[in-house]
Amino acid sequence: MCGVCKRVESSLAQNNPYFIHEFKHSIFVLGDHQVFKGYSLLLLKNHVRELHDMNREDYLELSDELMVATNAIVKTFSCYKMNYQSLGNMVEHVHWHLLPRYRDEKHTGKAPWEYYMDPDFKEEEFRTTSEQALSLSSQIKENL
Repeated sequence: MCGVCKRVESSLAQNNPYFIHEFKHSIFVLGDHQVFKGYSLLLLKNHVRELHDMNREDYLELSDELMVATNAIVKTFSCYKMNYQSLGNMVEHVHWHLLPRYRDEKHTGKAPWEYYMDPDFKEEEFRTTSEQALSLSSQIKENL
């Protein structure tokens, strides 16, 4: 079972403090870190490797779910820009990283991975605790 399938399973079992919402085709969860406040993921429930492997109707419905999740993040955190990443190179399961961007960031106008390449970056400083996850996820839920 891949990492995304495990995360979907734990969310459906109500055993994931990062869980935000269950849609028809996807699970919306808060990210494990908050380098970008509100960073979340949209995880396809079924194990599908590529978007083009989905039928058109399911893909369009999933796209609507992506828009609803994004709007909730924007409304909750008042970010000025959203970045979307759906690569699937490390985990071959359709999912999106939803990265809110803010005008006062150190790397404004640059790709999100610029943070991780900065020699002063320490990811552990941004790790999300279960308590923080519950608080942030409940704020996002209010705006779905």
